[in-house]
Amino acid sequence: MSRRAFRVLVLPVVAALVSACGTPTEPTDTGPPSPTAGLVPVTVTFNGTLVAGGSNLHTFHTMPGLVKVTLVSVDPAAGAPLISMGIGMWDGLSCQLVFETPAGSPGSELLGTASLDSQVCIKVWDVNRLAAGATLKYQVTAVHNEKPQS
Repeated sequence: MSRRAFRVLVLPVVAALVSACGTPTEPTDTGPPSPTAGLVPVTVTFNGTLVAGGSNLHTFHTMPGLVKVTLVSVDPAAGAPLISMGIGMWDGLSCQLVFETPAGSPGSELLGTASLDSQVCIKVWDVNRLAAGATLKYQVTAVHNEKPQS
């Protein structure tokens, strides 16, 4: 299983995600994000089911710091087609994707840094790789910084 990393950066002025590098590279650090001044890393898990040609959105709030989104699993795993995954900014109505991978498989990652308190979205979709009538379950995790619970 190969792991691919995609770097994403949230710019403080425009609060939008942009690609820091345009091609997949092997990750140098796949551990959890480090806490940023008074913040703690947390993991949220999203489960979904894709149908042929379908898509799903998942949103979460993050505080400044590193963000790691991972496609953890697909089911059925045997013979599962590659699925597309992207990350962007959530404005409450739509997900403005700014970086994506058209060929995600278990272990694919999106790595980035949020420089602002932000609403982030993850989109997972099928680009006509699933057979008509087929479904594919998946799990995605997002590790990011939050304020500690009091």
